[in-house]
Amino acid sequence: MHRYFFDIDDGTGAIRDSEGSDHPDLDDAEREAVETLGQMARDARTRGDRLMRVDIRDAMGRHLLRLTLKLTIEAL
Repeated sequence: MHRYFFDIDDGTGAIRDSEGSDHPDLDDAEREAVETLGQMARDARTRGDRLMRVDIRDAMGRHLLRLTLKLTIEAL
């Protein structure tokens, strides 16, 4: 198992992960980040554009992946 850290920015503010979580590999950590982005999109309530991001770091602090999602909510 490897420890990965997930820094998130939901478009309203960033949170740096200081705890991390164990995953067998980077692909599994990436799946968790995709699920996190999906939950962030489901929780979005304000109209307009929002850029959401999850950065994955390893235990040495190296940035490994950045996942971004742009969500636009507009009245028609």
